[in-house]
Amino acid sequence: MGSNGKMFRELQAEAEKIIAEFGEQTIWLVLAGDWGGQIYLTIPWKALGRKARIATLLAEIDYLAWRCNEGDGRYAYLYWKDAEHMEIEREEGCPCGVSGGMGGGDLDEKEPWVHEDLLQSRPLAGDLGKYPEIADDHEFSMTILLWAARVAELLDFRFLR
Repeated sequence: MGSNGKMFRELQAEAEKIIAEFGEQTIWLVLAGDWGGQIYLTIPWKALGRKARIATLLAEIDYLAWRCNEGDGRYAYLYWKDAEHMEIEREEGCPCGVSGGMGGGDLDEKEPWVHEDLLQSRPLAGDLGKYPEIADDHEFSMTILLWAARVAELLDFRFLR
């Protein structure tokens, strides 16, 4: 399993600790780059399958968004809100989302959210070595369906009801 399996197991253990301490609630996986300067993707943790390749998806997105950082500053983490925190945000008129540069990220209880800037680039759909020509080329037309397919494939996505 390599880095994908290790990352999944570490995040799964963290999710279990959060539930043990704060009770059952929605927990989101957040993928970020540029040292938090851009939130790439959020997805409910429960929507991930056990074969999720989080490290691969993070590397692919980071390569497209911030290849100048050469992989530095990218990370995955879990985000959750307790009921009190969410109520304070509602009272103050704050959006329910993840703070971060470039507008942060939205949190949806049932499906993934992908940063709009990523929708300008086509997902790699495989290992980076197959795409040397994209180094400085942004001529790809992106569709939401391509991203949905790549996210679903790499995160072993399950639809939530």
